[in-house]
Amino acid sequence: MKLQKLLYYCQAWSIVKNKKRMFDEKIEAWQYGTVIPEIYQKHKGKKEITCWNHGSLEKIESDSTLKEFIDSILQNYGTKSGSFLSHLTHSEDPWLQAKDRADKEITVEDIYNYYNPEDSN
Repeated sequence: MKLQKLLYYCQAWSIVKNKKRMFDEKIEAWQYGTVIPEIYQKHKGKKEITCWNHGSLEKIESDSTLKEFIDSILQNYGTKSGSFLSHLTHSEDPWLQAKDRADKEITVEDIYNYYNPEDSN
């Protein structure tokens, strides 16, 4: 659960701060908060993730700006429990708006408008 929420916040803040998505997979509003279905399917039922075959660790480590960005997300959200982060996403408009949609997708526009309201149209 915690991984899902951390990935969500990486994506959300990348959309706002960098004006681009960090990854292409869609995010959905599920019962316990934000979920990337592809990641859920690969790791469901596991208490601990011992290997990671998604993305490129070398790309992150070779890009100091990207690494600093991810580190800042982890500093802000990484100390929180999965449960806390789930409750946090439940209190935010992107999840609240998407939970009632047929496709449950949390859109880039929903994220941008919520986390950067002064710049939204």
